[in-house]
Amino acid sequence: MKPIQLVSEKQKSDDEMLARIVARGKKERYSDVSLLIARSFIEKRINYELSIIRESGLAHLYITMSSILRWAKMKGIGIGLGYGAMASSTVCYCLQITDVDPWRYNLCSARFVNERVPTFTFEVEKERVEEFREIAESLFKAAHEEKKPYFHCDLLKVFPMEYPAKLKNVKMPLRGFSGLGIKRILQKLCNDEAGYCWWYGKTGRDALKQFRPRHFQDLLNFEALYRPCFMDLMPIVSERMHGNVPKESYSLHRLLNPTFGEILFQEQIMGLLHEVFGVGNQESNQLRIQIQRRQMDALAEIRPQLFEDSYRRGFSNEEAMQIWEKLVTVPREVPIKAHCLCRVMTACLLAMSDEAEKNEFVLH
Repeated sequence: MKPIQLVSEKQKSDDEMLARIVARGKKERYSDVSLLIARSFIEKRINYELSIIRESGLAHLYITMSSILRWAKMKGIGIGLGYGAMASSTVCYCLQITDVDPWRYNLCSARFVNERVPTFTFEVEKERVEEFREIAESLFKAAHEEKKPYFHCDLLKVFPMEYPAKLKNVKMPLRGFSGLGIKRILQKLCNDEAGYCWWYGKTGRDALKQFRPRHFQDLLNFEALYRPCFMDLMPIVSERMHGNVPKESYSLHRLLNPTFGEILFQEQIMGLLHEVFGVGNQESNQLRIQIQRRQMDALAEIRPQLFEDSYRRGFSNEEAMQIWEKLVTVPREVPIKAHCLCRVMTACLLAMSDEAEKNEFVLH
């Protein structure tokens, strides 16, 4: 029998308050989602995250972080999108802690909410970083007086943002960058030496032109290849992307199709473990860490059970073996998709900024 966990009235009220705030945020953030299946999926995802937060007793931490961001924005402080694993949390999106919608971009919430005490990372305009810290510290101090030991500013990482002037008046597109304006954005990122060379530098911009991205997903793939410097993979992905290699030769699973048969993101590792080998959402992140750290003895021990589960899920031994080999040989430095997504979105917003006053690229 599990021991009975006593929940204080204060924690219970924190959990209830967080659920109410998230419910309000959900109505605002997902007002344009009309498909019943999508709304049901979003609801399940939010409930899953809230249950993890409730079990860890961290509801007040999320409320405080939301308050910090709202205060800062009310004072006109330029804040970035809110990146790193934090962008994979639907609760953070509903709380306006991040402006990246993890549901639209298929980000794995387990990458963030399963951390015992997660770290919140923000870019803040350079000239007002200290002001932002003061706001954060005052709210953390109020929480500390309530004897919550996990409330300290080590949970908050702040990086100076060098480009607030252009971004301040550009609104985040509600539907992302997959439609209207993406061709113009791609053209600017690849060719505009004066405005966008800073994003990748001349070497990176030349590589981007050779890569020849066509869609938003291609920019994500480029970011994942260029930043950790997987340059040897770049021509391989490019050849497949432009149809020079038969799809049958590299298409192992639907989760690998957007990256043309290669594992470029940590979220793909967890997704494959879950869909192919039946690993639970919470366990997939721990197993991902073992894979990236090359803990081969531990992996060899659980492999028979994983293959048995994959067979029950309809995968042949050959299919499971191909995917397993792809998993255990993944580069150690493979990045978080959520982090790449935020960087690329910022680049796209910068590309839109010159046109912002004309409302040409602001996609409401």
